[in-house]
Amino acid sequence: MPDNFQRARGADTCHHAPQDWDRVNHVFSSLALEYPMDIDRDPEDSEWQQFCDHNLAALPQRSLYAQACAAVGRPMTRLALREAGDIVAGAQFLTRTLLGVPVWLTSRGPLSGNAPLSQTCAALSCATPRLTLMTPQDAGGAPRRRLSLAGPQVATLDLRGGPEAIRARMHQKWRNRLVKSETARVTPARLNATPESLAPLLRAEKAQQKARNYRALPAEFTLALHHADARALWLYEAAGGQMLFLKHGNTATYWIGHAPDAARRANAHNAILWRAACDLAAAGVVQIDLGRVDPRAAGLLRFKRESGARLQSLGRSRLL
Repeated sequence: MPDNFQRARGADTCHHAPQDWDRVNHVFSSLALEYPMDIDRDPEDSEWQQFCDHNLAALPQRSLYAQACAAVGRPMTRLALREAGDIVAGAQFLTRTLLGVPVWLTSRGPLSGNAPLSQTCAALSCATPRLTLMTPQDAGGAPRRRLSLAGPQVATLDLRGGPEAIRARMHQKWRNRLVKSETARVTPARLNATPESLAPLLRAEKAQQKARNYRALPAEFTLALHHADARALWLYEAAGGQMLFLKHGNTATYWIGHAPDAARRANAHNAILWRAACDLAAAGVVQIDLGRVDPRAAGLLRFKRESGARLQSLGRSRLL
């Protein structure tokens, strides 16, 4: 068994009891016959970032997210599968203990690269607790042990091809609203994201959660993201409306936003998303994750879909 797998295999991080290590060795060796992979725990951020870029990884699999989680007392564990020294698959896991039982969770992962997801899951299961949950990035593959009937949908805005291609993919009605904002000279400004400049948006988000009766990550987590890498936060404002984006490698995430009545009438969020898309594309970002879509929030669903975003079904929650 490879040395780096031995380091990752602590008694609390394996599906098998310590006395069953001969069985673990046999299982992992059997897997290696077809897919010769080593397991490496917590590879360097730079190498992980390169792997994530290759897989267009979502925020929960990025170093930025892991650093913010650690800052709020929720450390993550990163496991990478290597072949011939290169990372070919892996995942970041939130780790905690419930009633003395270790529980791990990976969201929008594992990242399996070109390897079958089922093979990646089988290899990772040798170095994770028995109760390890995942919500894969894609709906296909590894269908066993499902815990939910259907995975959620997310909206992803493709930035490839530059401004002309981005604008061409917009629905005509969305583009018309953008033109109205441009005609009215609604000009988005990118603000320097500091705790002070973020405060109004964070207060508005908290009030919005209460008014609409939904829960999201608290303001403290946004500030933890800022502490991890202030340059990753791209804050825009127009006509009193604001939107915050997170840049992580070659992908980005729409994080939070707020639009009072005047901003909605001015189509401020259309103008901001267009400006942010152009800016992020120029910075090497190829897609923006606009977040989950909920058919019950018809207006928000329409805004995301008509912006040119495609809807993608995530995998169902399941045991690894």
